[in-house]
Amino acid sequence: MYVKSREAARTSDEMALWRESRKQNAECAAAIKDAIGRHFDGMYLGEECLSEVVSAFSYERTAWVLAATVAYKDYDGRFSRSSREWAKTILPPELSREEFEGYICQAHPALLEGYIRMLREYVPAQEPEIKEMEGLS
Repeated sequence: MYVKSREAARTSDEMALWRESRKQNAECAAAIKDAIGRHFDGMYLGEECLSEVVSAFSYERTAWVLAATVAYKDYDGRFSRSSREWAKTILPPELSREEFEGYICQAHPALLEGYIRMLREYVPAQEPEIKEMEGLS
């Protein structure tokens, strides 16, 4: 996963890595929207809607795409203050919202808020350092 800006990628001659990462981010955003659509029963998000995306794209990429979505949609009051603060811990402060264009998850913000809550509580056995990394412990 490439986490530097487009300008940094250009300067470092890493545009191919930047493009591939953006492509995978867009696929992850689409997978999140699809999973929510298939696993939302009208009241609740099923647990498998998160696990299938994380297993396909990794916790790190899923968190990145969701944090980028929250940062990009900073005008949308349906994202909680907690989710906004969480997003800031994921994204480097030097990235502008324009960096995230092209891989913003287009699911309903209220459902994304629930999805983010699920992600923040999810710690796969093979990645125990995630809680510590995010300051959730």
